[in-house]
Amino acid sequence: MDDIEKECASAAADAAIDHLDDSLDVDLSDPDSYWISSVLRQTADGYRIEIHIIAANSGGDDGSYLYCPPEQFEFESAIEALPSRVNVTLNVNDEENGYECSHEVWAIQEERHYD
Repeated sequence: MDDIEKECASAAADAAIDHLDDSLDVDLSDPDSYWISSVLRQTADGYRIEIHIIAANSGGDDGSYLYCPPEQFEFESAIEALPSRVNVTLNVNDEENGYECSHEVWAIQEERHYD
């Protein structure tokens, strides 16, 4: 692994999404859950994890959406369920203690418009 910290941040992002999946009444493992994704942002201190919740409007006359969270998804509930920090230990090259990292997690709500 070229960038162990980035790999650890990616594992932490997956853990944050898994935690939301376990905590909410919405199946985030469903392939149709493309309205939620994790983004790694490099900062001066390493990486920050952003969980993006996206509603995309097609820009059509009817105002329909291409994709968006299901009706039972509540952004406020997701914020409450999402941990502010995720700690991960990666087992690298069969090391006994592994590589540990800790990353901040942020929830970002977006609305996109496509014309």
